[in-house]
Amino acid sequence: WDFAQALGLKRFAVVGLSVGGMWGMRLALAHPEAVAALVLMDTDAGSEPEDSRQRYFAMMAAVEQAGALPPPMLEALVPFFFSPITVQRNPELIARFKANLAAIPPERLPGILAIGRGIFSRSSVLERLGEIRAPTLVMVGADDVSRPPHEAERMARAIPGARLEVIPEAGHIANLERPEVVTPLLESFLAQALKGETP
Repeated sequence: WDFAQALGLKRFAVVGLSVGGMWGMRLALAHPEAVAALVLMDTDAGSEPEDSRQRYFAMMAAVEQAGALPPPMLEALVPFFFSPITVQRNPELIARFKANLAAIPPERLPGILAIGRGIFSRSSVLERLGEIRAPTLVMVGADDVSRPPHEAERMARAIPGARLEVIPEAGHIANLERPEVVTPLLESFLAQALKGETP
């Protein structure tokens, strides 16, 4: 919000993937006058289910103990982010993903892990989604195991007038896995939602 104010933005669209979506919905609730359109991709409004919260905390503890993301951990993370179809069809994308994670400097890990613990300890805003007034597109990969489609369906039902799009053959990073599907959906939704807004 401070960044938007520093840029002098009065009204704007928010497109949030995963944690970005968690932030985006909270921004739309806190500043409804500013959010002209909202896209929530592969995200959830609820608190983290206890079983997955424990799993993520265990993974973060292992990273903290190792002081790095060891290769077995990188391999274990892939199914949380990508559809099995993407893994088979686009090995270059998977290799880049693992290389980017492996390249994280060790001194940055404590800050990243602290953010992760905060994210997985978040409180629910499900009961407030009915307050969102911005035109909203909820998008989810059909194969997303981190934020499964039933969570997106629940959000879309709770937000007045929200539209739901389930992206086939995509996991948690649907925009990278199926850009030929996601990009046109974003463009058409934003063009319609922002029609009449002053640039």
